[in-house]
Amino acid sequence: MGFYSYLDRETFLCLPVHIYQQRLTGRHWPENTILLDEYYPGYGTAGWVRYGNSEDHHLSLFSERLCGEGMQVKEGLVQVYTGDGKGKTTAALGLALRAAGRGMKVFIVQFLKGRLYGEIESVKRLSDRIVIVQSGLDSFVKKGEPTEEDIRLARRGLNLAAKAISSGEYDIVILDEINVAVELGVLSVDDVIPLIENKPGNIELILTGRYAPDEFLKRADLITEMRNIKHYYNSGVKMREGIEY
Repeated sequence: MGFYSYLDRETFLCLPVHIYQQRLTGRHWPENTILLDEYYPGYGTAGWVRYGNSEDHHLSLFSERLCGEGMQVKEGLVQVYTGDGKGKTTAALGLALRAAGRGMKVFIVQFLKGRLYGEIESVKRLSDRIVIVQSGLDSFVKKGEPTEEDIRLARRGLNLAAKAISSGEYDIVILDEINVAVELGVLSVDDVIPLIENKPGNIELILTGRYAPDEFLKRADLITEMRNIKHYYNSGVKMREGIEY
């Protein structure tokens, strides 16, 4: 990318989301000019553009990709969010949102879920960055007694995740409630281990849900346990749209 004296508003909006600050220099700038004055370590700059002999008349330009290309994970790790507290799926969705803001692409499989959750609607607005697939029924699965349809949908979700991991198209793959799927007997540990062990080095893999098996924990680079200290369910508060689903 060459040096530019200014970025017009259209080009600016093609950049991945950052917080930019305008710099007032007293110079007469072309209409719709946006001056960038922030340097973010790790992203690099294309250089300083100087106007006249004054160092006050400059702006920093990023050497990152424009319009359609985003950052990539350089060292993909394995994260596990588990525990009996609320927030595991929420944390994974927050990570997906953050990654999308940096231009990354995220693939999410929701196991054991068939209800229209709020995130399904939200992701429609980010469909160029986040893909979410539900692979379950809107019903409870009894431990050790999954139906044939429960198993079929779970295996479908696992196959989709495997394809996403090997496709080279995605930076992050999230296996939402995969831990619970194993606990209930819909999938086995042996079904999931190959996805962890054979994933490319530039893919970040997130596994969520209670009851994370030891085999997953041993292979994880990060383990976060959400612990239930107090929950409003115990006070009779029911599931709320937009909060729990």
